[in-house]
Amino acid sequence: MKNKLMSSCGLFAILFLVSGCFSALTPIKINYYDLNMPAPNPLTDTQIIIESLENMSGSGEKMRYRTNNNQQLVDDQNRWIQFPDEMIVRYLNTILGGNASDKSFRVRGQLDVFEINLTQNTASLQCSFTIFEAGTEQQQSKVYRKTLELKEQSPQAFAEAFSNAAAGLSDEIKNLIENWSKR
Repeated sequence: MKNKLMSSCGLFAILFLVSGCFSALTPIKINYYDLNMPAPNPLTDTQIIIESLENMSGSGEKMRYRTNNNQQLVDDQNRWIQFPDEMIVRYLNTILGGNASDKSFRVRGQLDVFEINLTQNTASLQCSFTIFEAGTEQQQSKVYRKTLELKEQSPQAFAEAFSNAAAGLSDEIKNLIENWSKR
């Protein structure tokens, strides 16, 4: 009887361990998010080329949340489709690029802030950039910062907020170049 009980317990232990190994192999669902890509809206007779944004924000493909002044958490299940700087460059080139012209401007800079703050319920985007007029030594630098209140705390709301902030950045670049061209 004792041997039967020992072998039953041993069999139960093996089944328990094996089932635990299989449940550990169950894949975790990963969700990917992107900015809302706008329709192209380039300036007439002006070509704008977004060359690069260096990512100085520390944000990567995984969503990251500030939970207090000193702590940030990384979300392994909710990710951006690209690194934030790459998404913004793609966004800006989609909306501003497309016109071949003799008058050309190049934009490059850095992504300083790309942050979701759960305690303040905000999403913040900050870019420092310089606009260069092709064929001249003229340039103009600017810092753009936009902090938006979140409608809710969800990955979809985060993507919507950053899409709106990127739209403001494209408007800022477009207005600067339009005013520059009028001089």
